[in-house]
Amino acid sequence: MKKLNYKLFILLALGVAACAKSDPNPAKDYADLPVVKPHGEVAPTQQEMTNPFVIDVVGPYDQNVAQFSEGETKTIQLSVRVLEPDIKRFVLRAFDLPKGMVFGQNPQVKNQYTLTWTPKLIVPAGQPDTKFTIRLEAAVVETRDPRLRSIVKNHNLQIVVAANRKVPVIEGLSWGAQVKSDGQRAHFEEGSVIPFAVVISDPSSFSNIPPKMSRVPYEDGGNSETFKADALGFVRPDRNAGAPRKVDNNGKWEFRYILDLKSMTLPTPLKRDGSFDLDADSVNMCFSFQGESQAGVPSADYPFCFSVSFKSKAPEIVWPDTQGKGYITLRANALNRITFFVRAVNGRGSLDIQGTDFEALPGPATLVCAKAKDNQVIRTCEIEWFVSCDMPSPQVVEVKATNKVGNRENFNTSRREFRVEKSGDACPPPTPRPAKKVKKTIVPVPEETPVPAPSVPAAEPSPSPATEQKPSGGKS
Repeated sequence: MKKLNYKLFILLALGVAACAKSDPNPAKDYADLPVVKPHGEVAPTQQEMTNPFVIDVVGPYDQNVAQFSEGETKTIQLSVRVLEPDIKRFVLRAFDLPKGMVFGQNPQVKNQYTLTWTPKLIVPAGQPDTKFTIRLEAAVVETRDPRLRSIVKNHNLQIVVAANRKVPVIEGLSWGAQVKSDGQRAHFEEGSVIPFAVVISDPSSFSNIPPKMSRVPYEDGGNSETFKADALGFVRPDRNAGAPRKVDNNGKWEFRYILDLKSMTLPTPLKRDGSFDLDADSVNMCFSFQGESQAGVPSADYPFCFSVSFKSKAPEIVWPDTQGKGYITLRANALNRITFFVRAVNGRGSLDIQGTDFEALPGPATLVCAKAKDNQVIRTCEIEWFVSCDMPSPQVVEVKATNKVGNRENFNTSRREFRVEKSGDACPPPTPRPAKKVKKTIVPVPEETPVPAPSVPAAEPSPSPATEQKPSGGKS
């Protein structure tokens, strides 16, 4: 072991001595070579290759932007310029394409490619557009220059999708053949139920998803001289018609509704002074629709106005509650007041109430009807009837009420039974009176004076053949 360590020490010492005698500047060994100043160039084998492809968007656009619009089919042309003449063939590929976008080659133009796409509604609400990027890759397939072999060029192309802000248009209302309409006005009768359709054209409706349709309140500006009632509550969707119908492939749709003038009471028109015109025979009404495109763009309001002729309905006659007895009780030997009401069912028109044959009722009976407050379509009537104790019971009273609206009228007749209640205090039984003694007076009867019988001359007897007359005083 000691001999091995000694040998290593000797070798190390010799190495150190040799290095101490060498020159620390080795450049003097090349002093005979010419010195060249730096010039910034590189050797041909180290040269950086220029990008051999330039990809542009054809058309009046930014060269690196492809622009589309929601709902519109569009084809963008892409041009590839090859800057290296040694490249004989290349291939262009596209990556990160959105759903539905088709990438292809233009067979008619050399080195042109296409992007075809119909964007759906992808722009967030309230924003003018949305942007994203796709990647195009150009790769050398065949070249005369070995240095260009397998070169790949990546190009990021920005896609801009503009929001569809085209305004939908409500084209009109479609009525059945039984309705006469000029497109903006029609006339109906109270109690009618009329189906109709609203037709809307939505430029952004490029799929099978229909636009929206809403009923909106109608505003007439508050001018009482041209009063038009809001008919919003009288229009309802036609549930039997199903979903909106697509009319064509250009974004035209049909929505089905029903104008119901039967289920609810029609509004009463106003006079120029703002008061209710209870004698009017018709009312003007309007409703309005508004559409909204798939992109959220609203259409202009589409109003439709019409007039409705009122029907005259039979008025209602309301008698006092009889508590199940079916007749009204009258107090004998007293003045009775019976109050009842007459009401126009549809809340309009003028009422006329008359009693039938009141003058034939026993005892004085009168019928008086007055307005209930300021409303002439509800009338309060009162029968005043003095009932004597000897009035026959029961009695039947008949009242006829007529409702007139314009030149149309309808009536209702009601009969009610009345019974007389005779209490002991009101009608006590009569007290019997004692019989009066009658003094008999004897009137002498005068003697009859004999009246002499009238003298009649005696007839002479005729001689009988069987009797022989003897001379008087004679002897047989």
